Amino acid sequence: MTFDYLLEFIELARCLNFTEAAAHLHITQSTLSKHISAMERELDVALFVRQHDGARLTEEGFLFFGSATNIIDIYQTTHQAMLAMRDQSALLIDGQFQNPNVSALISTAIARFRTQCLGKIIFNRNQTKPKLDLLTEGDIDLLVMGESSDRLNERGLEFSLLTELPFAAIVDTTHPFAERESITINDLENEVLLQFLDEYSAPGWRTIEEVCRDHGFVPRRRPALTQSTTEQLTIPLNGGVLLFPSTSKELRFLTTAAQRACVPVVDSDAVFRIYCIFKPEARNKVAPFLECVDRAIDSLGN
Repeated sequence: MTFDYLLEFIELARCLNFTEAAAHLHITQSTLSKHISAMERELDVALFVRQHDGARLTEEGFLFFGSATNIIDIYQTTHQAMLAMRDQSALLIDGQFQNPNVSALISTAIARFRTQCLGKIIFNRNQTKPKLDLLTEGDIDLLVMGESSDRLNERGLEFSLLTELPFAAIVDTTHPFAERESITINDLENEVLLQFLDEYSAPGWRTIEEVCRDHGFVPRRRPALTQSTTEQLTIPLNGGVLLFPSTSKELRFLTTAAQRACVPVVDSDAVFRIYCIFKPEARNKVAPFLECVDRAIDSLGN
């Protein structure tokens, strides 16, 4: 059974006259009659009772009419949405999605965005520039990452909070912090904090600096070169303190596998803030996706 046959059936069911329906459909009456007969053979029921002055629907025909109109309505609505999606430029996204909280929120938002046929989403594969440069130079529309709000404001960017990832202090089991249930930012004033020098870690360090300055001190630091999260979490601490998002899935293995302790930092501002970042001129383009992000936050309880 073809889509055209459904349309022909619906037209005949509406006017109940083969001659009139055929004229509306721009086909011959005999062609329409053959197509209806073919549908009846396929369905193994009679859809119409033929009469000398026209036709009337059988009970089976009434039932099939309701289903057929629903099929046509769904097809036409979906087709229009598909055409709108085709004509709409894709939303280009980049970011740091390694954290499970961030990944869950963005995945849920993307699923909602696509289910509602709001457009196409393409993940950027260009890794030749710093991510903020990709955004400011127009290579992407939306960036998901942690960064200090001061730096974003300096660049004239707009941003919407996605989630907050509380600090956790990672220390050797011989460090005094290892015996404590929690610490505060002020406890870190005389400690040496590890600062990773790669591009991925730079925004996190700027956040740490910003929080420490808000508490009245400049953090002491020891630079470290690493190339992966695994290397960062297993680098020798030598009495130093590593601040890391407490929600990172790798932390659960540290206390047993690496002889380290993971201690929560309990200040309300001791968090890595992850933002959805965009240029002011892209506000209208990213707005539908940000609405999906808000719904994802509500549904996942972040």
